[in-house]
Amino acid sequence: MNNFIFYKLTRIAFTLIALLSLTSCQKDLDLTQLSTNKTEIFRMINRSGESFGPAYCHKFSQIVDLRLEKIKGHERLIVVCLPLNQENIRTLKRNRYFKYAWITKSGEVTFCGWRDHNYHLKKDMTKYWDNLKYGETGDCDGFYIHSYQHQ
Repeated sequence: MNNFIFYKLTRIAFTLIALLSLTSCQKDLDLTQLSTNKTEIFRMINRSGESFGPAYCHKFSQIVDLRLEKIKGHERLIVVCLPLNQENIRTLKRNRYFKYAWITKSGEVTFCGWRDHNYHLKKDMTKYWDNLKYGETGDCDGFYIHSYQHQ
């Protein structure tokens, strides 16, 4: 009986040590360096096993903008994806859906907001907005969609 208790306590101790070593070894990401590596960013935001990652980028080429910003005293890497970009040349209609996510120094990726445009061009090539929707998820404290004017 004492051997069994000793065995269980030893397993618990080793498990705790392993967990502590994993959490203490994780160091913060260098977001400045990361902002120059689109391949690594795409790997982070397009996690396997999910139908789409938190940034809504299905393809590497859908990452259209990266911005390193300080929001409420914390560095954030803003990733802008354009998963829908359709244009009908005959009708001059265009649909462009921008999705915004941020990456923290800990590597956490959070979907923050969206800006969906549906418009067509008049004969004089001015834009006529059929639909302009935008919003924030509320999951990114300090993220304001009006700070980003992607069209």
